[in-house]
Amino acid sequence: MSTVTNRPRQRNVTDFVDKQVATLIKDHAGEDLCIEDLVDAARRDMPNFEWTNDKIRHSVTRLEKKRLVTSEHVIRSKKLCRVPHLI
Repeated sequence: MSTVTNRPRQRNVTDFVDKQVATLIKDHAGEDLCIEDLVDAARRDMPNFEWTNDKIRHSVTRLEKKRLVTSEHVIRSKKLCRVPHLI
């Protein structure tokens, strides 16, 4: 029988990332940034961390499940773009 011992650590890491993404969304609330724009803003504002589209997209999904963020889909430059907003 095997036991998974790294679960609490994983939650701590994802909670930290979620807090950073929530702060990023709050700081750029009036700009209606989509996921790709949030990645660029994160790389500018928080350059010490490695930011990717998947990392922010998964964090936004977790924040939506916790009911801290809502997302709307907008078409920009003929592309569907997901724009998260804090509740």
